[in-house]
This record gives sequence, structure tokens and C-alpha cells, in this order.
Amino acid sequence: MNGLQELIVKPLSSDFKIRWVVQGDTVSKSIQAEIDSIWQKEKTKRGDSIFDGKLLAFAGLTESEMQVRTVTYSSFLAQIRKPELYEELRIESLAVSGLVYSGSSLAFGKRSAQVTASPGEWELIPSGSITPTCIGSDGLVRMEEQFFEELEEELGVSRARVMHWQPFLFVHDPEIHTIDIGIEAELSTGDKPSKSPQLNEYSEIRWIETTEIDQFCRKLSANEPMHNVSRALLQAKSLAEIPGK
Repeated sequence: MNGLQELIVKPLSSDFKIRWVVQGDTVSKSIQAEIDSIWQKEKTKRGDSIFDGKLLAFAGLTESEMQVRTVTYSSFLAQIRKPELYEELRIESLAVSGLVYSGSSLAFGKRSAQVTASPGEWELIPSGSITPTCIGSDGLVRMEEQFFEELEEELGVSRARVMHWQPFLFVHDPEIHTIDIGIEAELSTGDKPSKSPQLNEYSEIRWIETTEIDQFCRKLSANEPMHNVSRALLQAKSLAEIPGK
């Protein structure tokens, strides 16, 4: 994976918004045939662990607003498996990535060997693709709804424990064509789950004291590194200075 210096990182204004403007693009029959072929191979390999849902992808950006469109997961997966399809599909998927505090510690998860992207890497959790279910009647995307959903699914923590949340960083990885919105959040006092309900996504959960995060990241092996987006979020908050991979 690329080094941190290749990421495009921008702070977000307090009034930053995401707006759905395009429902999706049509593709040629030949490209769709490639997408379908790749999807069927993946389904044969992974069975019911994956399904072809809808994702939101980048469509445009102004100083205070991002425009997004709707794409299928099968199209994005095909682009991952066959990178040259990017020239036709141009999918930059949109996701949330949380910087979640419980007291003075942050939650990290080790991605399982079964996930499509970045298996074995550590990342801040919760993290996940933003889906069209977050689009309001006014066309605005409630990114916090995806964040709360991922928080409960990946950590078993309800939104009722979130005392404060704020989007603070835009992180674009042009190599793997993802855009993450970093959300900083603080939880009320309570348990710190040590096991994710999503065992197929995270094989291990750790809560790391902020004073120990830099050391934790530096000790990770080359085979189990900190994910690029998480590295960017940590550096933006001066929590770690991690050399590029």
C-alpha cells in the first residue's frame, strides 16, 4: 500500500455537508459483463458473506460541500480486483472512520483475513462505507447515521453513549480510490468491548491509551501495519508520528 505522503488530507469546516446529486452511472455491456464475472467468482469463493448492496461514491467537491453518487458494491469490488477498470468506472468510495475516545483511550481493530480490503491491518474503529440509507429527504447525507451504525455493529456500543461527535478530516487515498471522513467522538463512561460482534471483520480489538499509541504503532510489523487512513487521522491529532510503509 502507498505511503502516507501520497494521501490527500484536508481539514473539514464545522459546516461541512455531503449531498447526494447523482443516482449512478450506466456502463457499457462489456464492462458490466466484466463486473458480473468478477462478482460471480467472488460469490463462489466467499458465499453468503458478501452481498451486492449500494455505496456512495465521490462526484464533486466545493469548500463546504461534497457531492456523491450511488454505485453498486459489485462495481467497486470489480475495480479493486481489476484496477484498470477505474478508467471506466471512476469509483472513489465514501466511508467514515472514527476516532473514538473512552476516557483517555482509543479503539483499534485488526482486520480479519476474510475482508476484501487490507486484511491483517490495524485501524481505528468504527469504520465503514457510507450507504444510501443515510440520505435524507433533502438530499443531504447524514454521515453520523453510518458512524452510529458502525459503532454498534463493530463495537457493540449504542449511540446513546456518544456524548459528542464532530467530522474533522477528509482523507483521500488515490491508490485504492477511497475517501474517508474522519469523525472524532467521545463516549460516556462504560465498558470497553474487547471483542467485536463482527468477528468476520475484526479478529482483535484493543483500547490503547493516547500516551501509548505512538509506541503501539511503531511496534506493528510490516505484515500487520496501521492502515493509511488511520495513520492520517492519528497524525492530524498529533497522537502518532508513523513512518511511511
